[in-house]
Amino acid sequence: MISSVLISVGSFVVLLSIVVIFHEYGHYKTGRLLGIGVERFAIGFGPALFKWTRDGIEFRVNAIPVGGYVKFVGDEPDKPVPEEMRDRAFNTAPIYKRMLTVIAGPAMNLVLAFLIFCAIFVIGYPAAASLIADVGLGSVAEQAGLKPGDHVTAINGDAIRTWQELSVKISKNPDVPLTVTVDREGQSLDLTVTPEREVGPHHLFLFETERGVIGISPLGFRPLVGVADAESAAYQAGLRTGDYVLTINGREVRYLVELKELLGGAGSGSITLGVSRGEENIVQEKPPLTHTINLPAPESGAWTMSSLGIDTGELYIYQVQEDSPAAAADLQRGDKLVSVDGEAIESWGQFTQFVRDNPGRPIHVGVMRDGRAVNVTATPKRIEQLDILGQKEVFGQIGVQRLVSLTPVVKDVERYWNPLTILSRGFGESWIWTVRIVQGIYYIVVGKVPATSIGGPIAIARLAGESARMGLIQFLFFMAIISVNLAFINLLPIPIFDGGHVLLFGIEGIRGKPLSERAMAVALRIGIAFLAALFLLVFFNDFRWLFFQIKEHLIL
Repeated sequence: MISSVLISVGSFVVLLSIVVIFHEYGHYKTGRLLGIGVERFAIGFGPALFKWTRDGIEFRVNAIPVGGYVKFVGDEPDKPVPEEMRDRAFNTAPIYKRMLTVIAGPAMNLVLAFLIFCAIFVIGYPAAASLIADVGLGSVAEQAGLKPGDHVTAINGDAIRTWQELSVKISKNPDVPLTVTVDREGQSLDLTVTPEREVGPHHLFLFETERGVIGISPLGFRPLVGVADAESAAYQAGLRTGDYVLTINGREVRYLVELKELLGGAGSGSITLGVSRGEENIVQEKPPLTHTINLPAPESGAWTMSSLGIDTGELYIYQVQEDSPAAAADLQRGDKLVSVDGEAIESWGQFTQFVRDNPGRPIHVGVMRDGRAVNVTATPKRIEQLDILGQKEVFGQIGVQRLVSLTPVVKDVERYWNPLTILSRGFGESWIWTVRIVQGIYYIVVGKVPATSIGGPIAIARLAGESARMGLIQFLFFMAIISVNLAFINLLPIPIFDGGHVLLFGIEGIRGKPLSERAMAVALRIGIAFLAALFLLVFFNDFRWLFFQIKEHLIL
């Protein structure tokens, strides 16, 4: 816990320091180039930890690392400027110089983001590849002929490399026929798929919106099986619940959904299964072969999962959490879920959704245990927490984990050496996040995204720590996003922000003379009031999240 906090705080300080230094350096360097005098360049607020003077400018690193500032000669209207310095004063400089100096801060944040994205594509950006790992039964993808293992390379002729690109393309084209090009075992195929229109969470901002879906996922279930009947052919041959099927007659089994197809394709003769057994083995990314299971030839036709007596394993309980409602109800490892409140269970998702929808209410769970039916009563624990948008959600939790686990997402590392390609990808990613952040600000203003989604220092520190623990690339990516965010927040036309200064300078240019001291004072008060309200909001959101975290850890 302590190490996690230290990582978050350290990551926050590093991230914010770099972003702020670039922002303030934009103001500082542009002002100096335009002949405006600089008195102080400061990182952070409060008392100085370190300070030094160079070329008559005081440089400071202050104690509170949550911002910074550049103090120009004459940027305080209420303080007179000595006559000998008036030609270098900010408030007497031509309007275009003041505008350029102010805009340079946010502009440098965009430059920083661009440079970071370029660096990421040199180091190598590991993104989820456009490899299909699961195809929903009855989905339009299945009807079009898409299969697990297909690698999508293009849609309507446009190259597709990552799952994000694939997802966005499908999401934006409901009811529009798409030509999906896939690579299947070295063969290129063109399949026509028409995304179904559905109402669901926006892929980025999560508010409800219409989107296109075809029923595919980059995550598939691993081929773990359940064997409930001790009299079955599978059990008699030596197959056991929890076995990870690696091969069928030497052919690799990658996904759970391939079991049925590969069994049918094995023919009417005997079958040899390569199996990994034991928790220490099956949890590995590439489980080792531990057992070889020889199945005799079936009496007729080919073996099926049903005739062998094996299940997909999805409905088998793999782990029961100690002191959980499931443990109190005597649910056990190896139990196969059959029903809940008298309703037959067909998928793990159906069961977990029922549990989530019934916090604090006793539910009746039917399971198969050692070939016999057992009924238990469990009361899901009531959980209260905040979702990604800061909205309170209440749900039930019972404390069980299913037998099957998900296959790891296949990563495709994007790395380039051609300078033009690096610059192109850096600009492209910068533009994508610029558009997304501008959209996000707009959606918050119009109320489509709740204000509870706005985070402050605690939220940034938490996400900075999480990204740092994920690796350098993820931390740099998060830093680039924060830098773009800071640029456009600062460009809002609100007095005290850079955009507010630009607005006031524009008004001054139109009027042909500076605003009166009274007007400037009113504008300053509006800016301070807005900033105070924003601070109250983000700190309220931060401490609200912190309260839910502490509450969750204190309640037994």
